[in-house]
Amino acid sequence: MPSSIIHQATAKTSWRILSLLRLGDRRIQVIKRALDMSESAFSHALRRLEEKGLVEARQYGREKQARLTSAGRIVFSSLQALCFTLGGNDGTSVEDDTSLVKCLREDQLSQ
Repeated sequence: MPSSIIHQATAKTSWRILSLLRLGDRRIQVIKRALDMSESAFSHALRRLEEKGLVEARQYGREKQARLTSAGRIVFSSLQALCFTLGGNDGTSVEDDTSLVKCLREDQLSQ
């Protein structure tokens, strides 16, 4: 694994995006809301993940969705296993999952 990919994947914002996308494809606005980030910080991190081939964003009508690529799944699961082995946890945060679930529920209610 090239070090530039590892560096990008383990950057705090990128890691949070990857950890949310491990749960499945998500609308970009829902991810951004769940992470409570500025538009510029989120866009920059997402663009870098796309450049490294870890995430793919697609337009569906007026909405844009993001998903992990097969390389993204491999990199994330490998780094997650390494975090677990070295640190005793998988490197993901429960608060991220809770935030995402809350945003997904709100999103479903608004449709």
